[in-house]
Amino acid sequence: EPSAGGSFRARHKLLVQSMALRRAGWRSCSQLARVYSKVEVSACSEAAAAENGRLPNANDRETRMQEVLIDGRVLKTPARKAMSLPTKALAMAVAAEWEWQKARHAMPFTMPMTTLVSTAIDQMPSIRERTIQELLNHLLTDTACCRHETDLKLRTKQEEVLDPIVQWMQQHLQQPVKLSHNILENGQDAGTVEAVRSVLLGLNNWELAAVDMIANATKSIIIALAVQKGRLTPMDAFNASRVEENFQMEEWGLVEGGHDLDMADIKVRIEAPSMFLKLLRYQ
Repeated sequence: EPSAGGSFRARHKLLVQSMALRRAGWRSCSQLARVYSKVEVSACSEAAAAENGRLPNANDRETRMQEVLIDGRVLKTPARKAMSLPTKALAMAVAAEWEWQKARHAMPFTMPMTTLVSTAIDQMPSIRERTIQELLNHLLTDTACCRHETDLKLRTKQEEVLDPIVQWMQQHLQQPVKLSHNILENGQDAGTVEAVRSVLLGLNNWELAAVDMIANATKSIIIALAVQKGRLTPMDAFNASRVEENFQMEEWGLVEGGHDLDMADIKVRIEAPSMFLKLLRYQ
């Protein structure tokens, strides 16, 4: 139908534009028509910071929770909570997303940082245990642990790309990580599962929201934790999560409007939380 095709093309165009802006290092934002007259970042008041569980240090403004103001109004989450951010770098990234909006009605899929912040503040406190359990379920069907049984060429490629990641995970956990030819029967030892659980419990809500997004994009908690720990770059994670797909494209070619859109979407869902994790470390 024309409407469906138009929606598809519009989404594809926005995703490509989003990827192009990131490659340009966010230097192109001045070329977009601004809707809001003023978007700024400011240190939170004590009351706003306390709402999200952290009181500012009055003697050091750089370590205070930050907030984004749009035309003088404090930006709030969908649950109407003050969007108090732990670092100024993250606040600047959120502000940039709002500055790029071309219409009064924000388009959430073009605002991954804002989405992650809202998830961490509004949802993660109440769904934290469920999220950890869902991530542990990824371990039992993890893409990084699956090896093709009959196609030697593909299995060799999987071993080349994925074996170093699995070996790193084993060293990090000090537990064995089993490989399997059947992704539906990729069971792990109880000690391995508990070791991963311990790592996830050590993450704060901000980090957990980002790891959850990466794991869902890559279908792998191992790849997600490798990104969070700095073992993999976003592009490494993207390639590791698509070894079989990339192999098939090399054999049979790329399907326009299918593979390219899927790749752009996955890159956004890996690169955005990866950048989010980095911004959490910088004041």
